[in-house]
Amino acid sequence: MKNAVLAERARFLKETEEGHSEISRIEEAIRDEGRAEGRVEEKNSLAKKMLELGSYTMKQITELTGLSQRELRELKASL
Repeated sequence: MKNAVLAERARFLKETEEGHSEISRIEEAIRDEGRAEGRVEEKNSLAKKMLELGSYTMKQITELTGLSQRELRELKASL
């Protein structure tokens, strides 16, 4: 590797226990972020379905999904 700083960093991550721990923390953070994004998408999808049905009030939808009034208004506007 031509870049000495990059080469040293790669060596650290691959060959040391601290490097392995750091990689594990990064991987866990990426997984957590993916889960959080999935939960947001699920809430949005549920709220959209509820809005389309027209059987729920805005208050009921916010209580059931945990979305804010502002988020719900934005979803409604996108329909």
